[in-house]
Amino acid sequence: MIDAHIHIVDFLQDAGEPADLFAAFDAAGVQGGVIFGLPVKKKWGHHEPNRPRYYLDDTDHCYPWSATDEATVRFYETSGAPHRLAPLLCGIDPTDLDSAARADRLLDEGPFVGVGELLLRHGRLTPLIHGE
Repeated sequence: MIDAHIHIVDFLQDAGEPADLFAAFDAAGVQGGVIFGLPVKKKWGHHEPNRPRYYLDDTDHCYPWSATDEATVRFYETSGAPHRLAPLLCGIDPTDLDSAARADRLLDEGPFVGVGELLLRHGRLTPLIHGE
């Protein structure tokens, strides 16, 4: 059973550094964790002077972002200690009927060991997601 998870990117899909994650693990006595990205990306609109870091920083939309899974693979493969990480895919648009087939394909190809956070409904984020 896992009671926590780690997003390796923020809402603009900027990834952190594996060394920083492992330093935090070591400081807290954590052996390892599940990692994944975020299935949506925040839009930085032309009318906003500041780059948003969080989905509630402004009123611009978020949109589905499947490339988050590529960021997870890159983070995992360059971590230097992949045995401490369990990569999960999450770049799935739940309104796309082809998403289940894509998830099956990615799980077959690896290195993903499961499916992470899916955003089906998420309080104040849901109205900001562009599309269905």
